Amino acid sequence: MDDVDSATTSVVDVQLPLKPILLQAPEDSYVVRGRQPHQQNALLTCKALYAERIKFKCNGIWIPETEYERREGIDSSSNTPFLQTSIIVNRHSVDRIRSFSGEYSCECIAYGTGPEDKAEQVKSMPAVVRVACKLSLIFSFLQLLFYLS
Repeated sequence: MDDVDSATTSVVDVQLPLKPILLQAPEDSYVVRGRQPHQQNALLTCKALYAERIKFKCNGIWIPETEYERREGIDSSSNTPFLQTSIIVNRHSVDRIRSFSGEYSCECIAYGTGPEDKAEQVKSMPAVVRVACKLSLIFSFLQLLFYLS
């Protein structure tokens, strides 16, 4: 009888898919009109626990995964594996979108385990990438306005 009781009361250990947890979402950024090429790009990063994939969508268009920089590791505070994905947004892309629709914005979507259409998803808030101009140009413009008035 003990064998039957122990068999019926044992708990089956089932691994359920976990919903991803965003640790880092892309933040608003600026690209600078200037001569230094590194200032003409913005780096957007998304980091999540329990994520199998992270994708970026900018202005409603999926960014090709060939443009992703992907990194995996162990989160030091929770000892849980994480996935981090970044993209570089260049000034040319921002200028092109701004001329048609205004702001250039990107969001990341973290997918849990399983097929993409059935996996748990977590979406970040959109991050806006703006073009910054040099302060000297603004001051020159203001000086011109003051001079003309």
